[in-house]
Amino acid sequence: MRPGKRVAVVGAGMGGLAAAIRLRLMGFEVDVFEKNGQIGGRVGRLEEAGFTFDTGPTLLLMTDVYRDLFREAGRNLDDEIDLMPLDPNYRVHFGDGDSIKVSSNLPTLIPELERVEPGVTPRFYRFMEDACLKYRLGRSEFVERDFEGAGDFFGPRNLRLLLKTKAVNNYYKSVSRFFRTDKLRQTFSFQTMYLGLSPSRRRRSTPSSPTPSSPRMGSGSRGGACTRSCLRWGGSRGTSGSGYT
Repeated sequence: MRPGKRVAVVGAGMGGLAAAIRLRLMGFEVDVFEKNGQIGGRVGRLEEAGFTFDTGPTLLLMTDVYRDLFREAGRNLDDEIDLMPLDPNYRVHFGDGDSIKVSSNLPTLIPELERVEPGVTPRFYRFMEDACLKYRLGRSEFVERDFEGAGDFFGPRNLRLLLKTKAVNNYYKSVSRFFRTDKLRQTFSFQTMYLGLSPSRRRRSTPSSPTPSSPRMGSGSRGGACTRSCLRWGGSRGTSGSGYT
């Protein structure tokens, strides 16, 4: 323990809990404050009339972040919970009655894409290559970095990265470079609606643009970039005053 060093973490969501765990491992005395009647943030549950509903989330991404957290705490994630991959991950339904099964298994996914858009496979692989580059850059250069102020974020280095990844471009138009049918363009761009934004209006945000065929998609939890950052680095800030440092 660090004598006299107390930290307050406001919010007992996944990010807040992860920050509290890491701070405790560093020797701080930690108090976690939560306004709701249960902890977990988005990982909530509603029980009523004998039924149980998950209030969200729907996707689990970046399982390595959770594994790292459990490992640092001397635990094994697989000993605590069972992660069960879904196949297909989900189905995308269209107004004409057609649907597409989106799977993280490429031998399963490719025939579905070819059924909708014959000859699309080479362009799909180029799309995945482009998405992989943006994901890696977005994660290492934005999600997993600390920004103390606006000047740290809107610096020359980040502006060059935004231009390099075309993050300021219209996302739907970016996807349309690889797919020729509206169905596949919609299938690979509707994820922006998770953030409450239209694909056709939204500027591309590199760190939070998952691809439907990501091998880590399935049921479970998916937080925002802030939650992921806290899970990785324990980045919640303590509040000053009242004995807290």
